[in-house]
Amino acid sequence: MRDIKEELKFEKLELDNKIQKLGIFIDGRIFPTIPRLQQKLLITQKGFMGSYSRILGERIQNLN
Repeated sequence: MRDIKEELKFEKLELDNKIQKLGIFIDGRIFPTIPRLQQKLLITQKGFMGSYSRILGERIQNLN
């Protein structure tokens, strides 16, 4: 069983992968074709995901 620090590292890694994939989608060809509201929501979602990732990073650092 992993300890809390390992769990947080795994969660952050998964989240960072999702952020990267979302960024690729936003920069891609399909993104401009979806409704403006969906574009705005996805950009906002990516921002919140980035904040969440930074908080996880701080929590990991705090456990050192």
